[in-house]
Amino acid sequence: MKAHVEPLQLDAAIGRQVADVQRVAAVRATGLLDTPAEAGFDRLTLMARRLTGAPAAFLTLVDSERDFYKSMSGVGEPLATQRQLTGRTFCQHCMVGGSPLVLKDVRHHPGHEFVPAVQSMGLLSYAGVPLMDAQGHHLGSFCVVDFQPHAWSEQDVYVLMELAHSVQRELALHEAVHQARQASRAKSAFLAQMSHEIRTPMNAVLGLAQLLGRSGPLQPRQQEQLSGLQAAGQHLLQVIDDVLDMSKIEAGRLVLTHQDFQLAALMDQVVRLVSAMARPKGLEVTWQASPQVPAWLRGDATRLRQALINLAGNAVKFTPAGQVRLSVQLDEQRAGQAGAQASVLLRFEVQDSGIGLSQAQLAGLFQDFHQGDDSTASRYGGTGLGLAIVRNLSQLMQGQCGARSHLGQGSVFWFTAWLEQGEPVPAEPPMEDSEAQVLALHAGKRVLLAEDDPVNQLVMREMLQSAGLLVDVAQDGLEAENLAQHGSYALILMDMQMPVEDGPTATRHIRAQASQAQLPIVALTANAFDEDRKLCESAGMDDFLAKPVRSSQLFATLLRWLR
Repeated sequence: MKAHVEPLQLDAAIGRQVADVQRVAAVRATGLLDTPAEAGFDRLTLMARRLTGAPAAFLTLVDSERDFYKSMSGVGEPLATQRQLTGRTFCQHCMVGGSPLVLKDVRHHPGHEFVPAVQSMGLLSYAGVPLMDAQGHHLGSFCVVDFQPHAWSEQDVYVLMELAHSVQRELALHEAVHQARQASRAKSAFLAQMSHEIRTPMNAVLGLAQLLGRSGPLQPRQQEQLSGLQAAGQHLLQVIDDVLDMSKIEAGRLVLTHQDFQLAALMDQVVRLVSAMARPKGLEVTWQASPQVPAWLRGDATRLRQALINLAGNAVKFTPAGQVRLSVQLDEQRAGQAGAQASVLLRFEVQDSGIGLSQAQLAGLFQDFHQGDDSTASRYGGTGLGLAIVRNLSQLMQGQCGARSHLGQGSVFWFTAWLEQGEPVPAEPPMEDSEAQVLALHAGKRVLLAEDDPVNQLVMREMLQSAGLLVDVAQDGLEAENLAQHGSYALILMDMQMPVEDGPTATRHIRAQASQAQLPIVALTANAFDEDRKLCESAGMDDFLAKPVRSSQLFATLLRWLR
């Protein structure tokens, strides 16, 4: 082990190596620049102080124009808060030299007066070792310092080198995690874009199918073909939603909402939707709740409904005859604290009389893309993501999930979720009645549709006109802004992504007009991430409709805002 103690050469050569593009990229790939202190790194700098007797220790990452101190021990203000220095440093010199740098008294070395730490900290002695990644890129240094001359021993340098190996292992682990997160974010962005590209034409396909179904009596063969088209479209949409939901869950971007809802209404919706799938098989779908379960709850009703539909839909898929029963039980109850509502742990079960599962199949359930075995996948289809989504949703609701089954004797799938006790809220009219109410209450009102896709323009215009509304169409956000300024509208339906000017920008400009501050603006978007909804809200939009837009949802939303 040989320390380099030659005079400091703080010149352009060090500057070039510090600014090397590949080296800087390696530093930033760690994902640690400008991140908070971490106990794992702080233990190592504290250990370096104790083993060497130094008053202060640093873990330094050298960026292109500064030193960032990921960990510091024994350092006061202002450096403890700023956590960085600019200009030439001993850490840079140590890193570029590639071997330990030992300076008993920095004043004996030319150029020390150009090191900021000498003046700002009163630094007089330094001992450090360079830090490298697995590819040999120099990342920074691990060092101890003193504020008076200090004769560092070989044992001190050896301690620093051993601790630096631990630091490098921690850096490698952080880099791997950082890269995994970046890959996950890139995947999520890709899937979000693909979802948008698929949902936009799907809005046209399903919308035109709805219009065909409303156009008048169809021949039996035509009705069969139309039903097949709608079923295939809904299946494709479910596949898209499953993949997108798993992507959001993996990226930590799925955020639960908290709203009051009536349990009976939610369960009735689930049974109604599942019964449509069960009817061709002659299956009976029912539900019941134990008397102890509160009638009103507070939580994410949408995600709760999704988990139940996934389980009940699976039960229908694997049940050739018999019944599917849903039940809700109270497992635990907690009193509210500090003004908060009491909370309950509910257990949701779905029991079927289907083909059942072997013990080997049970062991692999609730994993991503798992479908029991290859024969199950080929016979019954599906993405294999439904149960994985249930697992993740139950965990987000601080619950668990599981199943019990015997081959040929049916199955019981269950999950638990913590929910608050809710308060009753006024009931909205059923979605199927909304179109008639819009026609009765708001016929003749003028709405503005901002949509650039010609087929989607056709679909939306036909739907709106069927409820007696007058429709103007804008091809882009700028045209929508101009029409809103000079027209008199009861409501605007605003697509998010349009040429010339997008929906959020147009909305902000419309809101800036004093006369349009209260005009209802509803977003139309094929993007399905929570941040898309937040972007709509921050731009001043009042509500959010995801494509493909179902007529029942459209009219319920119109009824809410046209009032």
